[in-house]
Formats: sequence, structure tokens, C-alpha cells
Amino acid sequence: MIFGGLITFVSVLFSAYWAYRFALKKLKEETPLLIQRDMQNKEIDALQNFWKLLQYTTDNENEKSIFIFEKKEDKKIWYIIPENGRKFRQAVSDFFYGQGAGLFISRELKALLFEYDRQLFGLLLSTSNSPEDKIRVKSERLIRRLMDIHNQLLELLKQEKENVMNTK
Repeated sequence: MIFGGLITFVSVLFSAYWAYRFALKKLKEETPLLIQRDMQNKEIDALQNFWKLLQYTTDNENEKSIFIFEKKEDKKIWYIIPENGRKFRQAVSDFFYGQGAGLFISRELKALLFEYDRQLFGLLLSTSNSPEDKIRVKSERLIRRLMDIHNQLLELLKQEKENVMNTK
């Protein structure tokens, strides 16, 4: 009777040990995959939220457009809507720092986003004393650069989305 109880106890102990070893091995194998999947999900979320920022920078007029234009004699006359520019700058700060998304976007996207932000900030400073809701922008070079940055951001965003999706 004691011998039978001892065999049962040893069998249970042996089974528990091997179940523990198996679970530990499985956990060690799965943990890096879980971390990688979590990082990819955060990258996807960051890219989706980055996409939302582009509604401010596009030249397709919408309620959040920073810049709008009028066509006069085959020429575009550009205007800035300072309120939308300030909202964009706040949205960038919230995106980058508040959401922590700055950790999950590429250096190239960051560099272009901050270049756009710096250029916009300079323009907002130069128009800060104006009570107008929209102010004409006289520097075509600046507008061309900002629209070029917007287009580069679109392309990079598409590339990064593809990169993230292909690593899944």
C-alpha cells in the first residue's frame, strides 16, 4: 500500500515536471512571436493614425485643409487657414507623443513630418498678427515644397504599410 502510494506520488511528480518543462519550452518559443505580432499591430495603428494627419496636408480641399487655392487665369492662388494649421500642429504632437506613435514610424516619415511642421510653424508665425480666417500665401516655392512633402509622405506611408503587411 505504501509502495503503491509512493509510485503514484512519483508518477504525478514526474508528469508535473515534464508538463512544466513542455509549457516552459512552448512559452519560450511563442513569446518572441507574440512580441513581434504586438509590434506589428502597433506599427499598423501608427500608420493608420499617420494617415489621418494627411487630411490636413492634402490639396484636396476638406474641412481640415491647411491650404486651399483658387484658380485665376490658369494660376493657383494659395491661402492658409491658420486655425487648421494650429490644429494640425496639435494633432502631430498628440500623434507623436500622446499616442506614442513616434516610436513606431520610420525615420524618413518622422523627418518629413517634422520638416512640414517646421515650415508650417514659420508660416504661422508670419501670419500670427492677422485676424483673417484665410491668408494669401505669396511664396509659391514654399507651397510647392509642402505639397511635395505631402506626396512623399503618401508614398512612404504606402511603402511602410506594404513592409509591415509583408512581415506578418
